[in-house]
Amino acid sequence: MGFIEITNNHLYKIGDSLFVNNPILLFVNLNQNRIEYISSGAFNGTTLNYLDLNNNNITDFSPGTFNGMANLTILIIRNNRLSNLREDMFGSTFNTLNAILASTNQISFIEEEFFDNAVALDFLDLKDNFCISETFSNIINNRDFVRSQLARCFGNVEEETISCDYQPTACLMSIHNPSKLIL
Repeated sequence: MGFIEITNNHLYKIGDSLFVNNPILLFVNLNQNRIEYISSGAFNGTTLNYLDLNNNNITDFSPGTFNGMANLTILIIRNNRLSNLREDMFGSTFNTLNAILASTNQISFIEEEFFDNAVALDFLDLKDNFCISETFSNIINNRDFVRSQLARCFGNVEEETISCDYQPTACLMSIHNPSKLIL
């Protein structure tokens, strides 16, 4: 079983045992479902090269979601509701992952360690996100340039203090990134 395609269904969760210890699974397409949650380590023991999670409702990946995927080279997470990219999501997968397609999300923060530890990453698509809307290729040879372009995403971790004394609801509606709001 080298290829699984489960598209255009109503899957909302990927549990612990769905793909675990399937050493001949190379390609999984879970495009256009309603996935909101993937169990940490759901893909442990697979030899996946390609994982497509495009067009779902994913807002976050738990630490270790992609651990144990030692052969993953292409990850497609476009058109979800992700707000950040963190190093702890990927763990050892960064040793082989060379393309992440993460356009059309709500990414407003990228952990600096995410980029530092992505040693094999050569293509990163971040078009149509909050902190940046660019696509980077040939990252391995242009790391300093890409790092400088991502600086505004790295620096987005600072807390914003906004005073909303009289009309808090109207104030919340005017904030571009309410996940960083302190009241």
